Amino acid sequence: MNKIKNMLPAISLTFGLIVLDRVTKLLADSFLAGKGSIHLIGNFFILLYAQNRGAFLSMGDEMSQPLWVLFFLIIPILAVVIFSVFVFKTKQNSSYYRFIWTLLTSGAVGNLIDRFFYGKVTDFMNMGFGTTLRTGIFNLADVYIVILVFFIVINELKNKKKLSDKR
Repeated sequence: MNKIKNMLPAISLTFGLIVLDRVTKLLADSFLAGKGSIHLIGNFFILLYAQNRGAFLSMGDEMSQPLWVLFFLIIPILAVVIFSVFVFKTKQNSSYYRFIWTLLTSGAVGNLIDRFFYGKVTDFMNMGFGTTLRTGIFNLADVYIVILVFFIVINELKNKKKLSDKR
């Protein structure tokens, strides 16, 4: 019972992040589709509507349907379920793992909803400098995953530094 109580804030935040992702995608569908680009911070931050069947930078967009289902539906669902069981059932129910779980679940479920119901993901944000140094077009679920990756990398670098300082 204590583990579930510890997870309630993470579950609530995850639900909120998924709702925020869905709302922004619905707004993009309503107000950006077919409208071209909207420059919010000069050329640095642009709202630009796109839908893609693949992942980051449309990777996997041309996959056959069986492979697409495997890589974009089954594997992400399994990853969320397996990591959820790990976090809920093991002694690793720390704030670190709850934070990772929140970002992983929010990002994965946000894009899984699009893929499951529409067969593609709605993206609508682009950032960069000029025309050559730019991100792909992305959504909030993607942002959650990027934050997750940065968080894990920074944490691992800090842990390696601690280990080297002890030697």
